[in-house]
Amino acid sequence: MDTLTKRYGPRLKTSNAATNTSNNFNSMSSAVLTDMRTTDQLIRAIVKTQSREKDLKSIEYQLIKQRYKMSLPVALDACHAFYKVQHAMPSYLPALFSVIEETFQSMQPSPEDITFLFLYVFLHGSAPEMLFHMVEEYLLKHLHHFHINDLGVISAGFFRANHRIMSQDLLEVMAHKLLMDFSFVDPYLLMTFMKVYRHASYVRISFYNKLADSLMKDNYLTHYNSTNSLMHIAFTYASIPIVHKELFEQLLCRFEALLNQKPNTRTKDLSKFVWACGTLQFKPHDYQQRFRRLANHFELSSVEQFPESLAELLFGLIYLEIFPEDLLSRCLSQDVINRLADSAADKEKSFQLLILNETMKIECPLYSGPTLLQSQRQVLLEHLALSKDMEVELQIRIGLAAVLTSLQISLGTERVRCHFPLPHFRTAVIELEYCMTDGFVQVDQKQPLLHQSSSKQTSVIPRIIIDDLYTATKDKCESVHKEKE
Repeated sequence: MDTLTKRYGPRLKTSNAATNTSNNFNSMSSAVLTDMRTTDQLIRAIVKTQSREKDLKSIEYQLIKQRYKMSLPVALDACHAFYKVQHAMPSYLPALFSVIEETFQSMQPSPEDITFLFLYVFLHGSAPEMLFHMVEEYLLKHLHHFHINDLGVISAGFFRANHRIMSQDLLEVMAHKLLMDFSFVDPYLLMTFMKVYRHASYVRISFYNKLADSLMKDNYLTHYNSTNSLMHIAFTYASIPIVHKELFEQLLCRFEALLNQKPNTRTKDLSKFVWACGTLQFKPHDYQQRFRRLANHFELSSVEQFPESLAELLFGLIYLEIFPEDLLSRCLSQDVINRLADSAADKEKSFQLLILNETMKIECPLYSGPTLLQSQRQVLLEHLALSKDMEVELQIRIGLAAVLTSLQISLGTERVRCHFPLPHFRTAVIELEYCMTDGFVQVDQKQPLLHQSSSKQTSVIPRIIIDDLYTATKDKCESVHKEKE
């Protein structure tokens, strides 16, 4: 935020209409400020009152009363003045945004007005929903009048206010302009474009490939002296997801170089970068050693404050076949589990915890550290199951439903189980248990796939998982039934 405002902060442009206004504003009382009638006088008063918060709030109130009389450039001049004295405008900005929303169609704003308007949306953090839609329409009509860096400032406003650009046409023309004007893009503002495209789930492989080509030219990544920018590039490509090995090789090399210069990096940047590389299965030469070295920079002391970063780091590492048991043990400790579970309103944290827990069972059979309690596991599974509806699954996968019905008729409902066996499974499977002496036996309908059966014949009961059923047909299902008979 500081970088954006330092580079693109407004230049104050008040008019000369208030030349007779006294310069001794520091001695003015609130009553005198209240008596001021012209907007120009009030704007000049902002600059002169400096840090007198009480007077600044009084001027805010006066300007709010005049908001319908001001043109957009004058209203933004008032913002510039407040900005210059570092006043946050907690009342003025919401009032201004509401007026602009109401009168936008008749305002005829200039590209500069829109750019500065969204700088203040960025600083404030929110604006009326309809204002974003109006600006999207405006940009689509007038995009050729904007410098590419102005669009970067506007993109920062959209992202900070957590508003997705809804117009695919606008995203397309912005993407084209970004590629055409890439040599003029401020490297810092390039990150705002990455955030906006990620947030909008914009997927055009040719765009990302061409952007990657530009990022790899002329040692472009050396413009970035912080791991944060590199993380955002990697995170965007992984979120889409788009695999570009050459770009990720350069990103990893630059990331390693920056860590060598400044060993202490932001925990979030390290975790998300490794997550991005892991989820894309990026495995360059000596990748295990290289990513282990990155993981060594993770500060365990930060887990108390950022437990989700540890989970993201490990999530990336396990996809790279790296299982640091000391970090896994810390992540699966009860205090971290409780904190992650509390923050798991979005299903991502539930998903990551379950993946880490199941991975330990499969990949690290000698692991003896803490794991999820069965009660915790069940709660997280139920929470995650909200996105996995078995009824919908059976409606979509007709072959699965047909085979399930046939097996239930042939073997009995209690001997057939259809479920999502592991957290990372996005399709259901059919599970059977077979005993060499008793044939097919009853399947526990609640226990996880890796749970050891309590049956006396556990050692001779193989589990049969049927999951390749997309091509199953009614004839095949009938043949299963006839063979059983």
